[in-house]
Amino acid sequence: FQQSSGWARVKGLDAWNVHRIFAHPQQPGEGGLQLLWKQSRLGRIGYVTKGPVLPSEEPEIVSGVLGRLNSVAVKLGLRALILQPPDYSAIDEATLVSHGFSLAPVGSVIRSTAMIDLSGGREAFLQRMNRQVRREARQAIERGVSVRLGGRADLRLFFDLMLGSCRRQGTKPNPSRP
Repeated sequence: FQQSSGWARVKGLDAWNVHRIFAHPQQPGEGGLQLLWKQSRLGRIGYVTKGPVLPSEEPEIVSGVLGRLNSVAVKLGLRALILQPPDYSAIDEATLVSHGFSLAPVGSVIRSTAMIDLSGGREAFLQRMNRQVRREARQAIERGVSVRLGGRADLRLFFDLMLGSCRRQGTKPNPSRP
């Protein structure tokens, strides 16, 4: 789904732009990739998640797509580009390195973006929750869970909580330090 036009529309709600690169430019239905990019405080960044999606991962097809991706990254003025091949892809590290990518795995902790509408006050917010979520929230409060606004002084505590979560998930923390 990360390579679908529907996903691009959803990410567009968070200011991501899309650029599609096809395996065979004259035959758009024959595979390719979807590059999402946006302006950040670091400059323009790009992300290809679970792509390219190709009918076959023959070296010349992969090389052509990655070469076009590099050209587009330059044209868009990207300062950073993350490429995460599909699960079970045969695109290997040597191929990625030969196309200018460095091997810096992106942790598996960040998987989705949630947007919660807080407008209308507490009652409106609670009414938009489904019954199961309201029950779980009530149970959490009964068990002593509280939510509060944190600040800079809370970064160490937040980081320690994140470290515990990373240990349980068998992954490295991102960021790696408070």
